[in-house]
Amino acid sequence: MKKKEADCVLIAGDISNTVQITLNFIDLVQKATGIPVYFIPGNHDIWADGEGESTVAIEELAKHPSCLIHHSIELCY
Repeated sequence: MKKKEADCVLIAGDISNTVQITLNFIDLVQKATGIPVYFIPGNHDIWADGEGESTVAIEELAKHPSCLIHHSIELCY
């Protein structure tokens, strides 16, 4: 990412099947590169930490400032 001089990174899902692992990964990549990282959970990401808890799990991901579920970013090039 640094070699390519990326302005930001967008991960389009399929990060992890655990909410905390997903959030830790996003934070780790952002800290390691110094580049803003944005993500949208995909169909293989965890949408529930247990049966009947899908809304709770996805809202936990949505609270992260890099998650683009409830907001967008403008990409200019």
